[in-house]
Amino acid sequence: MPAADYRRAVADRILPMRTRGDLHIVETAFDGDAAYMVKDPVTGEIFQFSSEEQALLTALRQPVSLRSLQRELETSFAPRRATIEQMQEFVNRVYEQGLLVGEIPGRGAELCERGRRHSRRERWSNLLQLLSIRVGGFDAGPLVDRLYRSLGWVFSRAGAVAVGLLMAAAIYVVVSHAGQIDTGLSGLQQLAQSRWLPIWFAAVALVKVAHEFGHALACRRFGARPREMGLLLLAGMPSLYCDVSDAWRLPSKWQRIAVSAGGMFVELIIASLAAIVWSISEPGIVQAIALSLLVVCSVGTLAINANPLLRYDGYYILSDWLETPNLAERARGLVGVAWRRWLLEEPDPVDPLLSPAKRRTLWIYAIGAKVYLALVMAGLFILMLKLARPYQLQNLVYSLAAVTLTGVLARPIGAAVRLATNPLVRSRWRWDRAALSASALLLGLTALYYLPMDRRVEAPLVIVPQQNHPLFAVAAGELRRALPAGAEVAAGDVVVELHNPELELARAEAAATVRERAVRVSQLRALQATSPAAGRQLPAARAELVDSEAQLAEYEAMVASLTIRAPHAGRVVAAPDRPADRRRSDQLATWSGSPLDLHNQGAWIEPKTPLCVIAGSSAAAAWAGVEQADVPVVSAGQTVHVLVDEQPFSALTGRVTHVASRGHANHAADRDGTPPAASPLGDARYHDVKIELDDALPLLPGSRGVAKITIERSNLGTLVMNALGRTFHRVF
Repeated sequence: MPAADYRRAVADRILPMRTRGDLHIVETAFDGDAAYMVKDPVTGEIFQFSSEEQALLTALRQPVSLRSLQRELETSFAPRRATIEQMQEFVNRVYEQGLLVGEIPGRGAELCERGRRHSRRERWSNLLQLLSIRVGGFDAGPLVDRLYRSLGWVFSRAGAVAVGLLMAAAIYVVVSHAGQIDTGLSGLQQLAQSRWLPIWFAAVALVKVAHEFGHALACRRFGARPREMGLLLLAGMPSLYCDVSDAWRLPSKWQRIAVSAGGMFVELIIASLAAIVWSISEPGIVQAIALSLLVVCSVGTLAINANPLLRYDGYYILSDWLETPNLAERARGLVGVAWRRWLLEEPDPVDPLLSPAKRRTLWIYAIGAKVYLALVMAGLFILMLKLARPYQLQNLVYSLAAVTLTGVLARPIGAAVRLATNPLVRSRWRWDRAALSASALLLGLTALYYLPMDRRVEAPLVIVPQQNHPLFAVAAGELRRALPAGAEVAAGDVVVELHNPELELARAEAAATVRERAVRVSQLRALQATSPAAGRQLPAARAELVDSEAQLAEYEAMVASLTIRAPHAGRVVAAPDRPADRRRSDQLATWSGSPLDLHNQGAWIEPKTPLCVIAGSSAAAAWAGVEQADVPVVSAGQTVHVLVDEQPFSALTGRVTHVASRGHANHAADRDGTPPAASPLGDARYHDVKIELDDALPLLPGSRGVAKITIERSNLGTLVMNALGRTFHRVF
């Protein structure tokens, strides 16, 4: 049979497949044109079709041929013209998407197996995506219905006006108290204390629960139903998730955007309330938690949840705003189409819902999302390595990174393998272009391997003043007042004032004794000319007076020592915190923390207690603790870059001036036998390295940070191989 006759026979043949009857189809509009959302109830996938494609999908519910489909399209959408090849391409596409089912017996079982394969792929994908794992869920409908009856008004117009007024008041508080907020941010470190940390974690967890219920209530407001809520492990941290995928049924894109923004809407309400609570509360734990929630629910939610490059709220808002469902998949699809056009010379498929401008936007999104994801994952694993280093758990982080990288690369590598092993595709393969692409990839990897970089040794450090004077309690006394840490003082200024009533009484008694014995000496001196006995008693009386005066001078010095003054001008630096005394329940607890803390006023200070340090205004230096394994490559004169926690966005420079020859044990058990706390140093021993800073910024002595000592010029590949070598050396 001639080829032309064969093609005509195929075009007139009744297709042995029909559109599935269980598909959920919702009419909507995109860019002012009618469009249709089709959901596969077996796999949960959602597809977008134009009016023409929906007409063809509807025609496929009846026995039709390719030519019948062509006539149906040209009749319903005149003067539109189509070819048999375009009809065949459409049928192949919707069949591959699983929207058609064959009339041959047994196709139902094949459809069920397709759903099971999709579920297995999803489970394996979730296992490989270790940074985001769903643990379990429950039907959230009944709970959301009960909450909506009480809180649904928040999502009404009147509620939106009330929330707007609340946010305006919060903005006024933030703007008018900007200086106080900036000062208060530095005091949030107290939330890291063991007694406050669980409370802070609980507050943040409740915020995230409220965030997810915000999505659910917004979904319920517009008539859709939240399907499921459950526990999500996000980078190992427990969180909540809410499945509001039924929002695809909403015909208005603004309603779908409102559902996606519901969580951020609730967090901004919490941030506004936190700002008002912060402004009316006294300094303390309540004010600190309110300020932290203000930051988390405003800056945090806008930087993370509103970011469209991550699969969070901002992604779905952008997807609905661009009217492009499955935004990430369609953006990746453009990349795949470009590769097939390059390697196989396949024509681009026609998508009537993708205009040239939207196609360019998707290309920009595809590239930006991949680059941003790589940066986020790299930053996250670097942070996890820093946290795991004190516990010698770097290998666990490396394993987690390997599994996560496998999950990211599994899909594109699998698609490439299937493409390369398909015999029909292999016959059309442009091997010259494939070789050119492989060469470009190899060249890029080689350039990345030899990318010049400095080899550096990192070590924790502490800033110390070149001129400092520690102040101790000489005599015991009750703490009356003390200057706060960071206060500037001049020579002779009172820093700490103690009070000891017993010492004051002893001084008064000694003064009375001196006066009494001075009168007796005067009387004996006057009588010695007429009374020989007075002359004999005078030497003993003088000796007693001298002893009394010496005792009075000692008491005077002890009382004067209760007022501790600055020996020179400088800044007050707190002494190391005193841990809480673990006493029995029937014993009174002693003071803890720093004597400069406000809550320690009235505490009894024992002699020899370190009170504070007066740091001079001269240049500061830094002492770093370098692991013993890295000491052989560290020497005097090497350049150092310093990042201090006090000013994390200002890098300092300096040079190594001294490397201690003797090492120190990193951990020392507490006196009561409790195990030592984790240290930033992972090695068992470390060496002190002194660093002289160049033109240092005004730093608070005692500030901590990280020193990066430049050892030599190297390249990225060598540094990575050395790091892996050290890791496996520790393992084996």
